[in-house]
Amino acid sequence: MIHKAVFCGNLSSGAFRKTRLLYALSPEHQLEYIPVIFKKSILGPDGGFAGEERLVKLDVARMYIEKGFVVEPSEDTRNGVWCFNPETQEEDRYIERTPSFLEFAARKRQWLDLYWRVNTGYLLFSRQSFGGGWRINCPLRKKDVCQKLWQQYRVRVEPSLIEMRNQDKLAGIDQIGHNWCWLYMPGAEELQINREVYDNKRVKVRIHIRRPVSGAALY
Repeated sequence: MIHKAVFCGNLSSGAFRKTRLLYALSPEHQLEYIPVIFKKSILGPDGGFAGEERLVKLDVARMYIEKGFVVEPSEDTRNGVWCFNPETQEEDRYIERTPSFLEFAARKRQWLDLYWRVNTGYLLFSRQSFGGGWRINCPLRKKDVCQKLWQQYRVRVEPSLIEMRNQDKLAGIDQIGHNWCWLYMPGAEELQINREVYDNKRVKVRIHIRRPVSGAALY
């Protein structure tokens, strides 16, 4: 059964056309998200890249529309859209949304979703420490980080893509509290990813290690 959504507020001159992605959302979420096509690459988990169509939160979409960063999905804009050119600082770059571009955009979105999933989260570990001190008994190694990335985010990576900080390279991460390491993400050059992320070579993996309470399991 397809649930239709009613959007409140005058976002622009025309009504947004619904997409298959929108229909797949639950009715309560259909009121919070609307489809837009980006004319400019925007940094952040709620951003997108030029020519991409994706669902965006309603309040964020309003802001993007007011600033001219996005357009409504329509028959014309789904065929192609004039986008911002960072070299000329003008909207003089036409992106034709052909099947090959849509396939390329899907792979690019998959990379970006993985990047922001890791960038905006925290890996949570529970470890015992020496005599209640601030060093843990068994330091975290690269394979521990990889295992937690899979358990918590469903991100599967090889240990060779993990880089520890200089202070952690020999013994591993051994301190209670907030820590971090790097995850290298290949493929950004092939997917022409640059302005959409902070660093198109690697992403910071934030880690929090705490002592388990009495009787609690390690994780």
